[in-house]
Amino acid sequence: MRTVFFPGPSGIPKESIDAMSKEIVHHHSIEYSNLLTNIDISLKNISLCSGNVSIITGSGTSSAETIFDNYVQSLPKTEHLVCCNGRFSVRWASMLEVKNQIVRRYSVDYGMKHSTEELLIILKKFPNIKTVWFVHGETSTGVLNPIKELVDIVKSFRNSILCIVDAVSTIGSEQFLFDDWGIDIAFTTSCKGLISPAGLGCIFVKNSVKYTKTSRFSDNLELHTLTQPWTPPIQIMYAFEKSLKMITDFGVDKYREHIQSNKKLLCLLLQKNSIPMFGLNSLNTVTVVALPRKENFLEHLHFRYSLKLIGAQDHLKSKYFRIGTFGFIEKDEIETVVSILSNYY
Repeated sequence: MRTVFFPGPSGIPKESIDAMSKEIVHHHSIEYSNLLTNIDISLKNISLCSGNVSIITGSGTSSAETIFDNYVQSLPKTEHLVCCNGRFSVRWASMLEVKNQIVRRYSVDYGMKHSTEELLIILKKFPNIKTVWFVHGETSTGVLNPIKELVDIVKSFRNSILCIVDAVSTIGSEQFLFDDWGIDIAFTTSCKGLISPAGLGCIFVKNSVKYTKTSRFSDNLELHTLTQPWTPPIQIMYAFEKSLKMITDFGVDKYREHIQSNKKLLCLLLQKNSIPMFGLNSLNTVTVVALPRKENFLEHLHFRYSLKLIGAQDHLKSKYFRIGTFGFIEKDEIETVVSILSNYY
């Protein structure tokens, strides 16, 4: 049985780990250009984005900052609306505030999703908003927000507002239709639903959205699959290419259905064993679970069973932990995890 059930970084297929042992190529070579092209094609197939896809060396947070620096910073008299319902949505609001932006927050309780009706009220209250930031799947709480419906509200209110979506925990593992949903910019990372080593950020941009060269990442955003001006983590890119190919060869819809099936099984087994879960619990890849009355429970699991789980975040940390179900997890592995947990409730 695998031992890592983090809500990111996810487990990495052995085939992808093996791919990192390939011979190094130069990042200005035709071989590397072909590698980037393969990644670009796979990412577009998975996200259904026909626009520009860029890869940066960094985390999901690096991607969010890159988006601000290259697509948002130059907007005049910018007010931003951030839809907050967990740690990561709050992070984007804080990031914008640190950059001296005018930030409006539409906040709901952790464990809840955003409402289209409330969103429209806030848009009417603050008519100068230029961007709206959403989190599709809130990793800290296990909540899936209705992005299509939320973006529809924004675009029907004023089409020129940029809709920016944190899809870190959803691209690959949830239905995500970049073009059809009218998203302007989205971002994810390599180490969640795309089951690759951490270290890569992926940015998806509608063709009509223009960027300005205001940061050291700008050239990466312009060149896309041709080359990269800064030395990238080539071996991680090999693993990324392999993981994406595994997903697309398996079938993107089939891969998502596999993850969804595992989530349903996990919840069913938790319920059967009277193990409480938190909030709406609508995200396929993250389940927030109540801690039992055992001191240092997560450390105990690691020491006794080599089972690696991680606590919840912010004010939930003392009462809950999280189970991540990214990737090609087998059902018997989920059964084993719940069997172990059931001994403590």
